[in-house]
Amino acid sequence: MTHRNIRNLTLCCALAFPLAALADGRTDGPEGSEIGKGGYERVGGGNYSLGLDWGYAGGAAPASPGAPLFVGLTGSYWADDWFLIDVSASYLFYQKNFDVLAGPRMRTTFYPVSTSLGLKAGATFASDGALRFGLQPNVGADILLGRVTLGLFYAPDILFSNPITVAHKIGMNIGMRF
Repeated sequence: MTHRNIRNLTLCCALAFPLAALADGRTDGPEGSEIGKGGYERVGGGNYSLGLDWGYAGGAAPASPGAPLFVGLTGSYWADDWFLIDVSASYLFYQKNFDVLAGPRMRTTFYPVSTSLGLKAGATFASDGALRFGLQPNVGADILLGRVTLGLFYAPDILFSNPITVAHKIGMNIGMRF
C-alpha cells in the first residue's frame, strides 16, 4: 500500500464512523410505541396532573371584610405537552364566591420552563346564593421538576352579574403529574 492509499483509507474511516453512529438509533413500529417500554419517555410524567392554587385576588368589587386571597385546586388532562384541559375550583375570600371553571390551556414545549395561555368558563356561586356565569382568561409560566410542576399565573376572574365584576388573581401553583 502506498502512502496515498493509507491516507485515503484513513479519511474514509474517519468520515464513515460518525455517520454510522448517527444511523444506529433504529426503531420498529408506529411513532410513540416505545414510550414506557425502555425507549422514549414522556417528559414530566403521565397524562393527568393535580395542583394546589393560592394567591392574591382583589379587584374593583365592593369592599368586604374578607382577605384579598384565594385558594383552589386544578386538575388537568395533558392531551399533549402543549395542549391541556383544565378543570378548577377556587374560593375567593373577599367576595365569598366559589368558582368551578373548565377550559383549554396551551403551553410552549420548552423544557423545563414553559409559558402558557388559556381560557376557562363556568359557574360562580356568589355569596348571596345566586349562580352566575364566570369567564377567566389566564397567562402563566411553569417549571417541570420531574413529576412536580411549579407555576405562577395571572387571571382576571370576570363575573357576569349586574354590574360585571372583575377579580384579578395573581397566584402560584404546585402540582404533581401522574
